[in-house]
Amino acid sequence: DTPMEKISSIEIEKALKKISIIEECECYKTHKDLISISISCKKPLIHVFDQTGEYYLDEKGNRIKSIESAIYLPVASGEIKNEETVRGLIKIAQYLEGDRFWREQTEQIHVTPRQEIVLVPRIGNHLIELGKADNIEEKLSKLKEFYEKGLNKIGWNKYDGLNIEFDKQVICTKQD
Repeated sequence: DTPMEKISSIEIEKALKKISIIEECECYKTHKDLISISISCKKPLIHVFDQTGEYYLDEKGNRIKSIESAIYLPVASGEIKNEETVRGLIKIAQYLEGDRFWREQTEQIHVTPRQEIVLVPRIGNHLIELGKADNIEEKLSKLKEFYEKGLNKIGWNKYDGLNIEFDKQVICTKQD
C-alpha cells in the first residue's frame, strides 16, 4: 500500500499515454482520496502489414502498435511509402466503414509499387484496380452497379480483374 501523497497522478498519466491505443488520458486525485482516471482510445480503422511491420491506423493516421483482442478490419498491405498513401488508405477505410456492402465485401487493400490501390474482395476471383485514392464513392458506386447488373447475371468468377480507375467505365480482364 502506497500512501496517497506518494502517488503521482502526472506519472500515471505519462505511463498511460505511452500505450499506443490511448488517445487522451486524464488522471487526478479526488477529495475522497481516490484516483480518477479518464481515458479515451483511438479507434482502429485499418490493419496494416507493410515493409516496416504490422500495426493499425486510426482515422487521423496515428499508428497503434498492437491490439489485444481480435477485431475485423480491412487489411492494408504493399508499398505504403509516404503520407499521401497513408491518407489515401484512411480515406478508403473510412468509406468502407460507412458503407455496409463495401465493408463486408472488401478483404484487403493493396498498394502497388506505383502507389496505386488494388482491392481484394471477399466474393469473386477478381482484383479491383482502383488507381489513386480519389473519387472513391463514384468508383465504388459504379462497380456496385456493375456487380448488380452484370456479375449477378454472368457470374462473379468470370473475370480476373476489374479496373475502375477511369471515369464512367469498368474495364474487365477475362480469365484464361
